[in-house]
Amino acid sequence: MIAVFLVCLLSWCRSSAVATALPPPQDLTMVAINTNYTLRWNYKQSAALPNQVTFTTEFISKYMLTIKKKPPVWKPACKESPEHSCELTSFDLYYFSIYKLRVRASVNGNHSAWAFKEFCPDKDTGIGPPSSVKLTLAGYSLEVSIVDPLTSTNSSMKDYMADLSYNICYWERHEDEEALIMETISTNSNVVALSGLKPLTWYCVRVQSYTKYYNRSSSFTSPLCMKNDGHAPCWQILLIFMAFLVIVVPLVVLLAVGSFRCSRFWKSVFHPELPSFLIESRRDSTGGRSPQLITMSIESERLCDNMTVCPKSSVLETLSLLKESAAPPLGLNPDSRVLRQSSNNSSSSSTDSGVYSTAGTSGTLQLSGVPAITAGVNSAVDFLPVELKDIEAGLHTCFINADEGISES
Repeated sequence: MIAVFLVCLLSWCRSSAVATALPPPQDLTMVAINTNYTLRWNYKQSAALPNQVTFTTEFISKYMLTIKKKPPVWKPACKESPEHSCELTSFDLYYFSIYKLRVRASVNGNHSAWAFKEFCPDKDTGIGPPSSVKLTLAGYSLEVSIVDPLTSTNSSMKDYMADLSYNICYWERHEDEEALIMETISTNSNVVALSGLKPLTWYCVRVQSYTKYYNRSSSFTSPLCMKNDGHAPCWQILLIFMAFLVIVVPLVVLLAVGSFRCSRFWKSVFHPELPSFLIESRRDSTGGRSPQLITMSIESERLCDNMTVCPKSSVLETLSLLKESAAPPLGLNPDSRVLRQSSNNSSSSSTDSGVYSTAGTSGTLQLSGVPAITAGVNSAVDFLPVELKDIEAGLHTCFINADEGISES
């Protein structure tokens, strides 16, 4: 009986010694950025204790601790974890509430005392830098596009911080970092245009988030650099123009000459020209005029003239009889054709036939409506072929011309 009592007393003493030897976690710190919460702590492990020490983390709203009607219920966040930290982001803590946190160490069923930490998200949470920053050219300025810091649910932190603003720091990029001259612009807009920049110059930009209400600011983003656009110097414009004249203009001239020669070649292939002797002969045949097509509307005017048919008159019959009578008989010399008239100088007229004769050495034979025919005494009469010529429209007379007169033989 005494032995059993001694064994129980010894085990109790050992458990009490271990409990007193197990220290609680120390230096509890909440690492909170936006709505991402992580509780961290330090633990000094004794050499006499085993290496496997686990930790348990619990939390409760501070408001629940003030209720006396029912005992508080702590919510476990991390249970028997060997890590010296506990993630509380997934528990969706209310941003404007106050929470009570506690952590203890455990070894083989033995637990240390609780270590407590009070946490208020809107006061203890830090703010992160913008989620992204982009640089674009806007004329002769640089446009900075900023995306708000995001919560754990990918919503904007402006939902919790209404006065969220940004510090935009920009400078010219130089190899000598000591010569950097930085300028800062504060704005609450997400798109800002940096004006008054030097043309054709590299600029670097970085952005920082801050809030005046809680007097907190984030770290800067990584620098982004871009070359600014602008008016080119006069010497550069002149150089580009000279290069254009030297390179582009000869190419254009070559193309123009080549296209002209190609057009002449294809024209000679598909539309060959006549030889020069054919062209000259065609001009001679057409009187130097180029041939033209005759349209149907003027065909009758171009191809024919008006002609009037006259009936055979008594004058033509008389002339025919005279020619037959003047013809020499067969076997006689044609040169001996002589027309003899009366030897007296008196003139006789015949109104029936319209023939007039004269005596003497010379006489005139005249027909009505026919030009006079001169004849001499003992002269031969030669009647040449009669030509009928067209007359103007409206006249119904025809003219008979005798090329030669009547001469004496």
